[in-house]
Amino acid sequence: MHIMPRTETENMLYSMWAKRLGHTNFGVTDDFFDVGGTSLVAIDILAELSKEYEIDVEQFFENNTIEFVAKHLKPNANSMHNKIKGIVTYCEKPQKSPEEMVLYNQKINSELTNSDIAVSQKYENILLLGATGFLGSYLLHTLLKNTSSKVFVIVRAKDNDSAFERVVKAQQYYFGSRAIKKNTDRLVCLAGDLTVENFGLAQEVYNTLLKTVDAVLNSAATVKHIGKSELFDKTNAGIVREIILFSKGGKRKAIHHISSIGIVYGEQPDNNRTVFTEYDFNVGQQLKNNYLLSKYHAEELLYEARKEGVETNIYRLSGVMFDSKKGKFQKNISESSAYVFMKSFYELRIWPKDFHMMVDISNVDKIGEAVVKLMMFSSLQNQVYHVINPYIIDMTDIMKWVGINGDKFKKMSAEEICSYYSENKDNQAICDIFKQLVFNCEILEPILKNHYNIEQKKTTECLERLGFRWSKPTKLSFAKAALYAGSVGFYKAIK
Repeated sequence: MHIMPRTETENMLYSMWAKRLGHTNFGVTDDFFDVGGTSLVAIDILAELSKEYEIDVEQFFENNTIEFVAKHLKPNANSMHNKIKGIVTYCEKPQKSPEEMVLYNQKINSELTNSDIAVSQKYENILLLGATGFLGSYLLHTLLKNTSSKVFVIVRAKDNDSAFERVVKAQQYYFGSRAIKKNTDRLVCLAGDLTVENFGLAQEVYNTLLKTVDAVLNSAATVKHIGKSELFDKTNAGIVREIILFSKGGKRKAIHHISSIGIVYGEQPDNNRTVFTEYDFNVGQQLKNNYLLSKYHAEELLYEARKEGVETNIYRLSGVMFDSKKGKFQKNISESSAYVFMKSFYELRIWPKDFHMMVDISNVDKIGEAVVKLMMFSSLQNQVYHVINPYIIDMTDIMKWVGINGDKFKKMSAEEICSYYSENKDNQAICDIFKQLVFNCEILEPILKNHYNIEQKKTTECLERLGFRWSKPTKLSFAKAALYAGSVGFYKAIK
């Protein structure tokens, strides 16, 4: 039997949920997602509540009963304003400490000086996980194009033929109708489930992989930035647990894991530190976001596995941007905070004044090439790499390149943007854009508050020794990206 509302606040929440869920078959102690709620509906409710109350988004997704939410709502008419300010206010980074940089350079010199790290191809049989995702598709394409290795992939499907069809479909989406056909003899597609024991494979198939595979390249992950911790743990950390078990069976296997530089984007109490390098992991950061926590825990598992003799290599990314040659971006573009951020302001025809955030543009095709170079042709072991384009650019310049410039776009301070929101509370189209901006981009707030300078000199030097160089961002590449975004209807300006 459902427990019905007992207080005015519980009644308010009950009515709000009933309206959006389309039924009343729930009580105040029922989990929102168990009674038909989705992330999209949750964001709609959070946006409505934020007009009058302060609410912790991560807390809502973890404990989403009416009873719990009602107890933790704090009246605050400025809540939405505070959320808006949090993602349009950029904090300048401190000057790099000379002492920290000296130590960093000493470590690089000690590791790389007088050593030729380039070697011939290291692995003949690779297990690639996440092969139908955005980056995973490019990793597969690069492995088949630039190496002679046989690549095994595991994807969700009813059988192996269906698994192959899924992989081919993803390859054709990003690389055209003729993609992959020439390399099918080097590609083995298996139907399975990465989140369960033995990757969901029959024991005989799993045993064959144990004896055959030389290395695992893991790009599988849940990349959306809000949700329950158990969801992220099951995928982002749980898959790594399975990989570690797999690596210990049969022949010894090296692990190559795609991570995120976001593992440092929590509260940073060490005000004396100014840089975060490939040699750093736990520097006292206090992570709150469930996605970033799961990526941190995945790295933690890999560091522990090293103590047991497992070779583990970590590739931290700051973001995966569009294809540098074609301007094409990922299918699930709405899960990219960077794209949603730019899309929102493009549609509103405004831009935060003095928002001079310096960003790297690490294109998916270049990341794919860089990771494969480091994985396949470097003699170094048990490494952490920051696979980040060292050529940074002001985000304001990016927006100029894609069209936010001149009289059509108004520059506003954070306070003016908040006022603009308040003045248009009755305009549903504008309110919907602010809703997507605030809640889909909430992860930007800890990124903007990060006061560490992210270093990638070691990784860049390793890549240069392997014959790879990053490209500077160009106006032409952004023009292609903007053209592609328009062609698929990604944005539409408010009139």
